[in-house]
Amino acid sequence: MAKLRLKNLNKTTNKTVGEIYEDYLNYCTSIGQREKTIESKEKFGKYELIKVVNLDSNIKELTKEKIEKHIINMRKEGYKGNTYQTYVIKMRAFLSYCFNNNYLTKFTVKIPNILLEKKEVYTEEEVIKLLKKPNKIIKKT
Repeated sequence: MAKLRLKNLNKTTNKTVGEIYEDYLNYCTSIGQREKTIESKEKFGKYELIKVVNLDSNIKELTKEKIEKHIINMRKEGYKGNTYQTYVIKMRAFLSYCFNNNYLTKFTVKIPNILLEKKEVYTEEEVIKLLKKPNKIIKKT
């Protein structure tokens, strides 16, 4: 059983990241994911995945270290928490596909905690002032 699994792993590792990502998008379509979800995943592959690994390189080039390095760079460049958190969620979905199809040896990528910025809210007086009816009606001529 173990030899069969290892043989299957070695047989499929000559595919590129781009080829496997195309297979992944086809899989997502086949399981009935919504059109906008597929569009979002296409954009992820086109604009974000290429920042981590060349799409023409072997799938083995996609490593945990490269993913973590990209997340660190996103944080240093000032990306908002939701941006890099969404990136990691999409990357993990692709990685799960790779793990389940024996393209990669399984590793974990943790979804980063994000610091929420405190939003300014109006005081009670400001809300009352905003909701107050204007005194004069201005007529246009």
